Amino acid sequence: MIDLKLGQSQSISIDKKFIPVEGVAFESEFAEVAYKSGFLQVKPTTVGEFTLRLHVNGQALDSVRLGSRVPELLEVTLADALGNNCKLGNAHRIQSVNTNFQVLSYTAVFYPKDGSEVKSYKSLSRIIRPDVGIWALNDGTLVIKEITLLSSNGITKTSAEPLIISTNG
Repeated sequence: MIDLKLGQSQSISIDKKFIPVEGVAFESEFAEVAYKSGFLQVKPTTVGEFTLRLHVNGQALDSVRLGSRVPELLEVTLADALGNNCKLGNAHRIQSVNTNFQVLSYTAVFYPKDGSEVKSYKSLSRIIRPDVGIWALNDGTLVIKEITLLSSNGITKTSAEPLIISTNG
């Protein structure tokens, strides 16, 4: 069984003796596909079943149904306005480590070390609100949780692991 995951490339070995030397093309509407020297690289762009077709000299000769699923919980990181990883003090947004996904929403919760009132907000975008910079001026723990991501296909939503950051005022 081939375990394909949305947005992740998987190499599939194909016995070259069954593939013509010239005029071969593999294609799918729902995966990026490349073939070279007996290896087929498949990177699904959707979740669920899709068809992969073999063409020889422009004629469809064979097809196979494959399936892909959403990867396990994804990781996110803090990023500056240019999209580079950064520390909390320079952070502009929360972004997925997997570039095939974009953060849609999250909840930020700050737990002050001194035991004072917990602060939180729900963001409906990936942008970090200025409140977080103010919170970071105090000792405590910032937790970015309930993170929703959207895949590059514009349809599939998934979740990410919480991001936990210690602040030292």
